[in-house]
Parts: sequence; C-alpha cells; structure tokens
Amino acid sequence: QQHYFNCPYQLGFGSGDKPWDGDYYIVDDLAPTDLIIAATDGLWDNVYDADVKATVNKLSHPAQLAAQLAVTASMRGQDPVYRSPFSVHAARNGIRHVGGKLDDVTVVAARAVPGGTVEDREKGAIGDVDTELLASSVSPPESALEDVDLQHQFHQGF
Repeated sequence: QQHYFNCPYQLGFGSGDKPWDGDYYIVDDLAPTDLIIAATDGLWDNVYDADVKATVNKLSHPAQLAAQLAVTASMRGQDPVYRSPFSVHAARNGIRHVGGKLDDVTVVAARAVPGGTVEDREKGAIGDVDTELLASSVSPPESALEDVDLQHQFHQGF
C-alpha cells in the first residue's frame, strides 16, 4: 500500500500516516491449512508472485517458508542486474532502475489450524481456533551497502 510509486505508507516518527489509514481486511473464508503471507515491500519489490508461489509449493512449514522468502528477497535486493518487480514498476512510472531494491525484509507466514466452528466453541466442545504463526526477518548486511554502486543509484533518481 502506497501513496504513489515508491512512497509506501510509513508508521513511525515524522510520518503523518496512522494505522487506521491502511487497508483493513476480514477473511471470511479462511479454511484449515490455508497459508497467509504478510511481508514488507522488501519482499514484494524483489520477488515475483510466481516465485513466491513456487517457494510455497516447495516448503510447507511456515518458519522455513518465511526464512527462505526473506533470504531470497535480500539476495535479489543486492543484485545490481536482476530485473526485479521494482524495476518493472519503476519503468511503468518513467523511472529507470536496474537491479533489485536494497531494503529491509520482513516476512510472516501463518498457517490456519483446524479449530472447529463458532457453534462448537460456544458449546465448549473445542478450544479457540488456533493459528500457527512463525516469522522470519532478514535485513541486508551492512557490508552489502559497500558493494552497491550508490552513485549509480543516485543518478537514477534514488
């Protein structure tokens, strides 16, 4: 979610964005074993949806999945020649950007666990619907900043 290209909503000091400014979703049809992936733009700017799906098909455990996606995004973000999703979107906005987008990366993967119906819980037949939630966070190492041609990125408008 962003105000305009490469200007995502921000929460923190100096930002006018508030939590209630963001999108709000209610997932009515979440089924047992469904997988939810939530991530910062560090993932989505560097990994295509098809690659995320391929990783989901290979790894079933949420912690392994989150870690693998975070590492992949971090590595691609440091690649100066990779045709990243960010570079494709930049071109659509009239901006030349080659390579990945160096950024912090946080990936959360959660799998719904069977828990029964609301009626079953009201009867005391089962406990609350449970969710397995495991997260992985990877940020580019400080040394990666030395390897990136910052002057080249500056001349591209970043």
